[in-house]
Amino acid sequence: MALSLRHGAQGGGRAHALVEIDKKGTVRVVHNAPELGTGVYTILAVTAARSLGVPQSDVVVTSPDTAKRVPFRGTSAQRTTVQMGNAVRAACENLERELVDAAAQTFGGRPAEWRIEGGRAWHGERSFTFPEVLQPFQDEIPLRAVGSYSYAASEDTAFGGLDHWAPGAAAVEVEVDVETGEVRLLRLCGVGDAGKAIHHVSARRQIEGGAVLGIGLSLFEDTIYAGGHLQNGHVRSYRLPAIGDMPAEFSSALIENADGPGPFGAKGLAQTSLPCIAPAVGAAIRDAIGNYVRSTPFTPEKVLAAIDAREG
Repeated sequence: MALSLRHGAQGGGRAHALVEIDKKGTVRVVHNAPELGTGVYTILAVTAARSLGVPQSDVVVTSPDTAKRVPFRGTSAQRTTVQMGNAVRAACENLERELVDAAAQTFGGRPAEWRIEGGRAWHGERSFTFPEVLQPFQDEIPLRAVGSYSYAASEDTAFGGLDHWAPGAAAVEVEVDVETGEVRLLRLCGVGDAGKAIHHVSARRQIEGGAVLGIGLSLFEDTIYAGGHLQNGHVRSYRLPAIGDMPAEFSSALIENADGPGPFGAKGLAQTSLPCIAPAVGAAIRDAIGNYVRSTPFTPEKVLAAIDAREG
């Protein structure tokens, strides 16, 4: 077993998002968060839908466009769900104020008498859809609002100015062939503290994807240099984990206490399981052969050398 405690993004930057709604009630999220396969668009769509109380099918997430001038420092350091998610949530809150003002203009009353709830505008016991609220403004540009999020920088570069910490864990069982040094992964479970999972499937896949990367680093991936030149920089010689290398029992789990700084209590998950796999595999090998292999990847040659050193 191995545990990790990885910090989220360091403070000092600000994430921005723009949310707008048109006369048909379609919500558009404008942002600059690159999609690297982590489900960013889904996270932003779910965040906007929950914040405004509308179906997710009514939300459109645009592709990044720097011309829209909603800056974001980039997808790294587990920052996107927390920082961009909070920016979208703040933009939705500001958009609700715009909708309240529009409702007061359309149906009367003071803005303070109106509220947005369940995807509708309410005035006492009367409620109206967003398209009904926007009916008088059909020839004008959509209602829009900008939101932002930042976390203060700190002089404490080790532990200060961090928007959150992300605990992770992994447990593995291995089998070692003491004659060949081959290590076979039998069982693996990765765990991540999500705070609150915005989208459960995406959250589980983050943990599982990180574990697969960890398997590669543990057992296969290595860069070999000779004379200052990389010798195995080809897909045929740089070994990556394949389906056949996955353990027969491969599971993941989420911890949810809604205690994160992100929307609805979310935390970042991207680097929770990944750093745990190699230490867990190394400890399991030690349990199997009685000696540690001190460097990754844990190749058969290194395992046999560790067995010889123990016997010697």
